[in-house]
Amino acid sequence: MTDPVDQSWRENAPWASWSGRVHNIAGRLFAPRDVDELQAAVRWAADQGVKVRAVGGGHSWSRLTAIEDGHALISLHNLRGLIGADLAACRARFFGGTHLYDVNEALAGVGLGLSNLGSIDKQTIAGVVSTATHGTGVGFGNLSTAVRSLVLVTADGARLRCSEEENADLFAAARCGLGSLGVIAEVTMQCEPQFNLRGVEEKRPIDDALAALPDLIARHEHVKLWWLPHTDTGIVFIQERTDAPARPQPVRGWLRNKLLKNHVFRAGMATATSLGVVPSFNRVLAAASPARTEVVERSDKVFTFPVDTKHEEMEYAIPSEAAVEAMQRVRDIVATLDTPVGFIVELRFVRGDDIWLSPAYGRDTAYIGALQHHALPFDDYFERFAAMMADYEGRPHWGKRHRLTADGLRQLYPRWDDFLAVRKRLDPGGLFLNNALALLFGEG
Repeated sequence: MTDPVDQSWRENAPWASWSGRVHNIAGRLFAPRDVDELQAAVRWAADQGVKVRAVGGGHSWSRLTAIEDGHALISLHNLRGLIGADLAACRARFFGGTHLYDVNEALAGVGLGLSNLGSIDKQTIAGVVSTATHGTGVGFGNLSTAVRSLVLVTADGARLRCSEEENADLFAAARCGLGSLGVIAEVTMQCEPQFNLRGVEEKRPIDDALAALPDLIARHEHVKLWWLPHTDTGIVFIQERTDAPARPQPVRGWLRNKLLKNHVFRAGMATATSLGVVPSFNRVLAAASPARTEVVERSDKVFTFPVDTKHEEMEYAIPSEAAVEAMQRVRDIVATLDTPVGFIVELRFVRGDDIWLSPAYGRDTAYIGALQHHALPFDDYFERFAAMMADYEGRPHWGKRHRLTADGLRQLYPRWDDFLAVRKRLDPGGLFLNNALALLFGEG
């Protein structure tokens, strides 16, 4: 185990240089190399009366991983990799610290793939599960719905396994537990045989795209929509399974995703921000975007693409039938802001589920994400966006910005008090609660 006062390794940890959202790392630091060491770290913290938080990829705009002075941080950086795969059942078991990009490669190596993924693959599998991270597709749940079992290290340092058959109430809570129930040591995921996707990106007038949306999501497996603020341009993404062989486009893909969508965008937006010409720059981007692109590749390579430009993000989950109306209202908000918006608005769809704190609990869901370039103000934009989302009983994405606390959240989640009961049973002393979680759960 890493000595709790040795912090020299942290500068090389994956989250140290990526988003900088692991806050106030001023206490003890552990990087266990196996589950036994993870248990020992939790026991040490419990014996010392020290609060503890676990962190994976650090890909979060929330304060779930915030470390207050004197608290302990457990990094899952060394606890990663494929433990085993059951090819007949299409299931694979991973250590909790395995990043999604490594999950995808490991699954491909044994002929499997996850049925759905989001755009980003920097998160760890434990972080994905803890926040019910999602992709898009009306027939597909968030990634937590693919979990078949979990192994938690609980506040007493014990290993506790849960599944639909074993500790079922804990399983319903832990598949979106916000890191408050224990440290996720292992995750078993339901997969499917490896498959290719045909991915199409098509530029359309935003009004036309919104009008066509109900038909598109009914006819296609995976659909999402981007709108570029201060323009009339939308980009529709359609991804569907295909038996066609992969047609890798390494040069064209690098030009489109890495160069244009990241390097050129980042440099151009920085210049436009400093000159005060963000709306004009957005219109240039819209005009320069290709009318249509198509690729056939291994599924994870189509689902995901890099987003390297620093930005702020807020995302809410609302009933899917309200998606078009809510997107129109976001456009109205942007049109009346005093400051420009230098990033996309994103719309995605997720099937409802039965996970207690999943934003898609009990209803088919549309997620609308409001993003803003890091150099531009976002408070007014996000406050007005959140207020509008409340009209639809919007539930916040747990890994992104929001200001809701226990009283408001209890009204949005029918199983909120059931979750709190499980949490208090497992962690009566609040070992895994930082200040942000204590406020969230009303345990401050």
